[in-house]
Amino acid sequence: MSTDPEYFNEHGSSKDKDRVHSDWKPFCRKKLWHLPGPQTWKILLWKIITGSLPVGSEFVKRDLAWVSSCALCGIGSDTSETLDHLFRDCPISSRIWAGSVLGINVGQFSSLDVRTWIVNWILYLYKLEDGVTRVVHFLAILVSLWNLRNDIVFKGGSFHPVVFFSKARQLVTDVLQAINKCTNDTLHPPGYGPEEQDNQTDFDDIKMLRMGRPAYSIGVPSSCSMVRILVDAGWIDSRLAGFGWVVLGTEGDIRFEGSMRGRAESSLQAEALGIKEAIKWAQQAGILHLEVSTDCLQFITQWMGKATIHHHISGILGEITSLSTAFHCFCFSYVRRNQNTRAHGLAKQAMSLH
Repeated sequence: MSTDPEYFNEHGSSKDKDRVHSDWKPFCRKKLWHLPGPQTWKILLWKIITGSLPVGSEFVKRDLAWVSSCALCGIGSDTSETLDHLFRDCPISSRIWAGSVLGINVGQFSSLDVRTWIVNWILYLYKLEDGVTRVVHFLAILVSLWNLRNDIVFKGGSFHPVVFFSKARQLVTDVLQAINKCTNDTLHPPGYGPEEQDNQTDFDDIKMLRMGRPAYSIGVPSSCSMVRILVDAGWIDSRLAGFGWVVLGTEGDIRFEGSMRGRAESSLQAEALGIKEAIKWAQQAGILHLEVSTDCLQFITQWMGKATIHHHISGILGEITSLSTAFHCFCFSYVRRNQNTRAHGLAKQAMSLH
């Protein structure tokens, strides 16, 4: 697999260096959340494009104690960990791009803001033959670079080319297998174009969600016993919020109830915060197989990437995705309001407590 740099000779000049600052919103709204790959990949890409990823340079801007040097290429004042350096300009990163199946020479376009560089490459790769596979390879390298950085910073790991590319290839294999399975299992009426097919798939997914099919982030339905938590939130104009959750046993009996107060900017944010608190409780309780049920379909569709993410919950979605990695199996499911009355009552009660 190889790439043709001629596209960048035309569309990737230095005059486009800051183009992403005005174009990232349309890209995120129309393209990003429909890219192939897990939701965690898309959230990472969203954080890179919006400049909200916590790299060393961002800690320095906020006067927080952090080693600002690049973890990949070593300590030194001239190797500050910025988005540009970490994901493209670092000697290790550039060798990874060049040694990948895409064979990308990063030096040719190093004058570009890395976010513009990433968006341009994604749009370009889609235009090539077997574009979906190429985009999956590209995203897998971005994800693997971030995983490598975190492994070095937090676990004392090190870079080894064979190990790195082995992990990246496994990510690609897993995603392509999932895509092929979905393609084979999905039947579209004749005459549908790509856009109509995407819309129909989104509609079918939401329809199945309403009927009770869980949306899995980690793991798949199996013989493991899932612990189910019903979650709800209450919110009033004073920005006071209450969160309630109910833990069910295998027979549907109530095993535990929890609630707390908080602050939220909107009812949607209150729902997201309530879900986050319930997941944190489950993690601390040592639960490994978790199903979170909420009557807020709007939250689930945004988490699934089936709707534009509201700015009130974008950061919370990232936190929830991070928390979900602690479980062996994790999914969301939709529950009707009349089946979630106990969690709703706990949330209202939490708001009334002084």
